[in-house]
Order: sequence, then C-alpha cells, then structure tokens
Amino acid sequence: MENLAQLWAEGWGAALLRGAGMTVLIAVAALFIGLLVGLGLALVKWARLPVLHWAVDAYTLLMRGVPEILVIYVFFFASDDFMQLMGQAFGYQSPFVALLPLLAVILAVGLIASAYAAETIRGALNAVPRGLIEAGAALGLTAAQKFRFCIMPPALRLALPGINNIWQNTIKDTALVALVSIAELLYRAQLGANASGRPFLFYSAALALYLLITLASQSLFRLAERGLVKKSGGHNA
Repeated sequence: MENLAQLWAEGWGAALLRGAGMTVLIAVAALFIGLLVGLGLALVKWARLPVLHWAVDAYTLLMRGVPEILVIYVFFFASDDFMQLMGQAFGYQSPFVALLPLLAVILAVGLIASAYAAETIRGALNAVPRGLIEAGAALGLTAAQKFRFCIMPPALRLALPGINNIWQNTIKDTALVALVSIAELLYRAQLGANASGRPFLFYSAALALYLLITLASQSLFRLAERGLVKKSGGHNA
C-alpha cells in the first residue's frame, strides 16, 4: 500500500489512469470501426455477392493471417509520411495532422477487429432460423424490413458473445500501439518503470488496470445479453 501511495504522490498514478483512458478510447473507437466494416463484409459474404465475396475472403485471410503489430506499423508509418507531406505543403502542422498517428493506430486496430467481426456476424446471420425470414415474407415485408425486423434482432443476440470476444482481443491489441509511442496504458507503465527503476510495481499496476477494464466491460456485456434475452422473450410472448 505504501508503494501505491508513493506512486500516486509522484504523479504516476494519474498518468497511468490517463493511459487507461487512452486505452479505452482506442479500443472503443476501434471496435466501432471493426463492427461497422465487419457488418458490411459479413453482408457481402452472407449474400454471396459474385466476386465481392472472394475479395472479402482475401481481406479477412490477410488481416487474420499477418501479425497485428505489422498492420499497426504499416498504418502508423504511412500516417507519419503523410504528416510530413502536410507539414511541408502548409508550413505547419494543424491539430488534425498532429492527431494522424493516433487516428492511424485506431484505424489499424479497427480493421484487425473487422476481420474477426465479419466472421462472427456472418455466422450469426446464417444461424437466424429460416422460419423468421419466411414469416416476414408472409407478412409482405420488403427486403429491408425483413432484415431490420426479422433478421437483425436475433442475429445481434447470437453475435453478442462473439463481439464480446472481439472486444477483449481489441483491448489486448491496444497494448501493441505502445511500440509506436502512443501514450496508452502500457506505454505509460513502461515510462514509469524506466524512470523509477521499479518495473514490477508499474507493470503490476498496469495489470490491475487492464483487469479492471476487462471486468467492467464483461459486466456491461452480461447486462446487454440479459437485456436482449428479455426483449426477445417479450416479443415471443
């Protein structure tokens, strides 16, 4: 406890909390991108659109088959080159240009997540009972209405456990951006460990914060699953 109090008194506690906040920010933004892109990819594969579904297969194979850090490096250093070009062109760096490295790693982690989200969502769409779709057709619903009312609600319920797994993996992937000096939780823990010579203390504190983020997000996903089950039960009743 004395070590933790000293850690806070020296200002590192607040720095680690800011790093944890950055970790959550990157993970939430990346998951949003991953689910949005993943939904589009899943719909292409689910509908088996000619040629396009082969392109989606190639994309998911690429993103799942190469190391995550390599994807992050590609996007980060591409943004660095673009930032330098912008600075040379305008003679200064706007706030947006300064944010490009952060936006680049968010996009990289999000696209990694999208490859897994595509398979998760496609599997959920395939698992929707045909009877629900046929019931929508019998009611005279349009294709868009059938998708909105008959397919998406059960598909979301089926996909939620998989989305939870993607979220947990995304949280872990955010630690990789420490290698490109984005000030998230692990990077700040590394700074503190190097500056103080107390690596065990700082990495233990980071571990505790990662665990806290995981436990809190697990609780939110459980609440969401219960809400969807209750909602589905109400409709079925």
